Amino acid sequence: MLLSIPVVLILAVSFFETRDDPYRLAFGLSVLFVFLGVVLIRAFLDISALTRQHLAERRQNFKETIGDESFLEGLRGSGEDDGGAADSGEG
Repeated sequence: MLLSIPVVLILAVSFFETRDDPYRLAFGLSVLFVFLGVVLIRAFLDISALTRQHLAERRQNFKETIGDESFLEGLRGSGEDDGGAADSGEG
């Protein structure tokens, strides 16, 4: 899709060189606007798909780490191993 944009723009030059026939110019502009609309819709769909995929992976990573009870128990247990020396103020 990305490579078709320069090709369409190069092919559209012939539409703008004809000043005698306004219908051909209108046709060329309408074709370009339709093409631009298709490109914009496709880009929006790609962005929304990437966003959904990112959020799903983020949710999955949360469930595998902080959302997992055994992982949380490991984190809670590791804070108690130092014997409270960090909190006692002795240094």
